[in-house]
Amino acid sequence: MPSTAIDALWAEHLREHTEAIYATRFEMALTLEQISAARLDRMTINARALLHAGHLRPGITPAEAADILWTYSAPELYELLVLRKGWSAKQHGKFIADAMINALLDPE
Repeated sequence: MPSTAIDALWAEHLREHTEAIYATRFEMALTLEQISAARLDRMTINARALLHAGHLRPGITPAEAADILWTYSAPELYELLVLRKGWSAKQHGKFIADAMINALLDPE
């Protein structure tokens, strides 16, 4: 087979795989965004529940509370502290719980 034909086949092979990789990355990014949006929806419900139960710290709006809950429930924090820095799951859980309590709940 002439080298130009091999080059053409190789180029087609690379193009197909590159397109597949980009399509997969796009789908993964879309899925991660959907998961994040669903988590924010759940945290918004939780923030409203804190407000209606009278537990929300004065000066914190339900939208701010939802953002704080969404941030502290992010899987990236688990990855950073447990997977990368070697914290135990128990340490991570205590840190997140303490941070949420201090950020959101009325101290009185």
